[in-house]
Amino acid sequence: RVAKHEFIESDDASICATIEGEVILLELLDGRWPVVRCTIELVSGVKRTFDLLEEIDQQNEGRVNTKYFMRDNTVVASIDVRCDGLEHLDQELKALVADSYLLGEYLASLGVVGEELTLF
Repeated sequence: RVAKHEFIESDDASICATIEGEVILLELLDGRWPVVRCTIELVSGVKRTFDLLEEIDQQNEGRVNTKYFMRDNTVVASIDVRCDGLEHLDQELKALVADSYLLGEYLASLGVVGEELTLF
């Protein structure tokens, strides 16, 4: 099978892929069902402020698949995809990228600037 996207597999079995020009980390989670967690780091080096956490919370309320959270000082966009139906994975990854751009615009409107903006 021919890969449609550039990717690198690490020693820990996670995969780093480039989709729509953005770097997405794919990690297999161990749980009730096999799930692949797909994440994009939106911005790093930011402080957890009330305004930032409130915006992330509001965005999560209206989302079905994509969820946003903070890991250390980094804002992350994420989706979890069950491995029993991966025929839609490419579509899910492209939707994650699109949703990431959307939150990136909101973060910019809040004046959130970090060490690295991967979407601007």
